[in-house]
Amino acid sequence: MPFNNIESAPNQGQTEPETQTEPETQTETKPEQKKQTVPPSKNHKKFFFTPRTKPTLSQLHHTQKNNLINHHNHVHKPHINAKPEQRHETTLSVWHGDLHKKKPSGGRKRAHRMKRRYEKGSFPTETTLGEPRNKKTRRRGNNIKTRLITTNQANVSDSTTNKTQKTQILRVVQNPANVDYNRRGVITKGTIIETPLGTARVTSRPGQNGLVNAVLTPKEA
Repeated sequence: MPFNNIESAPNQGQTEPETQTEPETQTETKPEQKKQTVPPSKNHKKFFFTPRTKPTLSQLHHTQKNNLINHHNHVHKPHINAKPEQRHETTLSVWHGDLHKKKPSGGRKRAHRMKRRYEKGSFPTETTLGEPRNKKTRRRGNNIKTRLITTNQANVSDSTTNKTQKTQILRVVQNPANVDYNRRGVITKGTIIETPLGTARVTSRPGQNGLVNAVLTPKEA
C-alpha cells in the first residue's frame, strides 16, 4: 500500500480532542466624554476670550469694578530711603520751568527734556485771620518751611522809637495785592492791618516766613 498521501488520509479510528472555546463576553464601549470647560468665576479678575468673540457689557463692567476695588485696596510702598513727607510729592501741578516760554527772538521753544523735580512749586498758603495755626513742610535741600495758615498776632515796629512790640491783629483793613484777597481778608506782604497801636503795613511773607511782621504807618495830619 503506498504511503504517499499519509498526511491527507485522516486517522479513521482516532478522534481529535475538542478545544474548549470560551464564550465571547461582550465588552460595553462607553461613549467618549467631552471635556467640559469651566467658565471663569464671578470673582475672577480677568476674562480670557478667543480672538473672534467679544466680551459682553456686563463682563466689562465687572472687570472695571474689580480693577477699581483692587486699585483702592492696593497699598503703595514708598522707597526705602524716602521720608514720610516725600511720599505724595510726585506730581508737578505747580511747575516753575521755562520750557513753555518762547525764545528771545520770539520763536517757539521745543521741549528737549522732561520736567525736573527741582522745578516743582507749591500752592499759596493764603493766611487768614484766626487762631494761630501753622504747617511745616519739607523743601529742597531737606529744609523745613513753616507756613502760617491762620494768625491773630503780629510783631509791630515803630520807626520813630525803634521799638517792636507783639500785638493783636484786630482786622484786615485792605490788601492792595489782589481784589479777591481784599474781599476775603487774606494777609500777604503789603496788607494794611489794624492793631491796638494803630494801622500797620505787613512787611513779611506769612506763607513763607511763618510770622507776621508789620511797620506802623504814619498818621495823616
